[in-house]
Amino acid sequence: MKESSYTIHIEELDRVVSFVDGEKEFSQLREVVFRGTVFPFVIYGPEGCGKTSLLRFVARELRSYGDTVVVYVDALEGFDVEKALFSSHREIIDFVQNLISVPLGASIARAVMRVVSRFAQGVGIENRNVVVILDDVYRYTKSLYEWIGYLHEKYRVSNTAIVLTTSEGISKRILSKHTYVSIHMMWNLPRRGFEEFVEQLNPHIDVEEIWM
Repeated sequence: MKESSYTIHIEELDRVVSFVDGEKEFSQLREVVFRGTVFPFVIYGPEGCGKTSLLRFVARELRSYGDTVVVYVDALEGFDVEKALFSSHREIIDFVQNLISVPLGASIARAVMRVVSRFAQGVGIENRNVVVILDDVYRYTKSLYEWIGYLHEKYRVSNTAIVLTTSEGISKRILSKHTYVSIHMMWNLPRRGFEEFVEQLNPHIDVEEIWM
């Protein structure tokens, strides 16, 4: 895997940069995906630490695995369906477009497992890995946990991995009270990754000053 295979468009600067310093995190999440999750896998970290970039990268890398069905939802996206939803299968996107309402991301997040179930009825997902990624949402963890068992029993999937992210402090406190989620911390870029990222923006920037 080459990290430069995924680029990010920074709208404020109107510049495209390569995703950096995600090899270790991607390897860990890939292992989670192919092992499957008993409980929803929650990534908690501060705003701007790279959770969205990482998960968009993971979703796009996993689509190359033929036995894997991937659905990524950005729950905070309000109006752009291309940003709110990504999937390895066009049928899922087409089906969702007939259901959604504004705000798009929140609407899709609420319905995502029903969408996967409808897709399974039409296409079939037996002996396949199912990966559902919900970015910046934590409110549906109980129902998502129940869906894991349902997909195994109803559709005989190989593995089901449900990955969520959140950056709100209150969400971590709420989730920590429950036994049906698995919480993992993520933090900002280390020095080397930070320098690699900044160099793509402007080689004349004082990296030391910005790092401090």
